[in-house]
Amino acid sequence: MNYNPERLKLVWYQLIQQQGVRYLLRTTLIYVATEGERYASIFWNKGGFQKVLLRRVL
Repeated sequence: MNYNPERLKLVWYQLIQQQGVRYLLRTTLIYVATEGERYASIFWNKGGFQKVLLRRVL
């Protein structure tokens, strides 16, 4: 099956936008932990370390 990778990126971007997903580019996942019933993750990018409480885990 042949596909255009640039077109596929555009389709994924549109799907993400439609669902209201917030995403981080050029970011590295450092650690995932549980806080009670929820998951928390630590990310690193040019802005430094960030802690994010996750609503869903795929």
